[in-house]
Amino acid sequence: MPTGLAMPEHSFRPTRSQLTTQDATGPVVRRIDLPGQGLGFPPPPSTVDVKMERRGEGCTFLALTEPGKATEIGRWLEPFQPTRLDIAPGLAPKGLRARFDTTPAPWTSVLAEIPIAYLVLTPQGIASVFVEETRDTVRGLVARLRRTWPEIRSRETHIGQHKVRLTPRQLEILSLAVALGYYELPRRIDLRTLCKKMGISLGAGSELLRRGEALIMTSHIDGLAAEDWHEMEHMVDEDWDQTTPLDHRLALARRRLGGIMTGR
Repeated sequence: MPTGLAMPEHSFRPTRSQLTTQDATGPVVRRIDLPGQGLGFPPPPSTVDVKMERRGEGCTFLALTEPGKATEIGRWLEPFQPTRLDIAPGLAPKGLRARFDTTPAPWTSVLAEIPIAYLVLTPQGIASVFVEETRDTVRGLVARLRRTWPEIRSRETHIGQHKVRLTPRQLEILSLAVALGYYELPRRIDLRTLCKKMGISLGAGSELLRRGEALIMTSHIDGLAAEDWHEMEHMVDEDWDQTTPLDHRLALARRRLGGIMTGR
């Protein structure tokens, strides 16, 4: 596990101007994919998006889960011994907030030196870390991480939905593919015929199409969690006194299940 990294003192709340600055000295947003265990997180039972805010010696852990999965993510967090753990109200809640009087050691040793916007943790053990800093700073972080995990992937991205910048030829072949039913099920045209209509070879057409698809897909996937966070900005500062603590929610669920089993 990398050392020499310390959790940032303040939570990262990027502004639109910060995220769109792309010059050599200004901040950029980068996605880094690496093993979640390296950040101190065992694989969660379901995909979870995480933000963390330092509060003195402790921290607040905010999670966005799949609908109805907040309780199982709460159980997953229990070994870290949160001081308080709350689940947002609703029939299928997807918001969870945990408070720690003392930040768990595995997190303080890694979350770090560079502002972290949020993490996406998967059951397969992958952590996707979205960070924002200058290119040189991010490049140094990636180099340090690669010394421990040579297989990590890193690429420049954005936070939130934005217009994908396709080349004219990428836009042309994608537009033609949509118009001729290439993406319908079943397909109305195959790749070879599509390339003939474009007047290019099969290899060139395949690469052109895949590069355009990759830009669209990565942009969309990277922006999904950011859109959810935008809807849940109140999670940090909202008074959650009206929410149900995890232990009470679990007890209520067990009582309801017992009533169903006994026919009550």
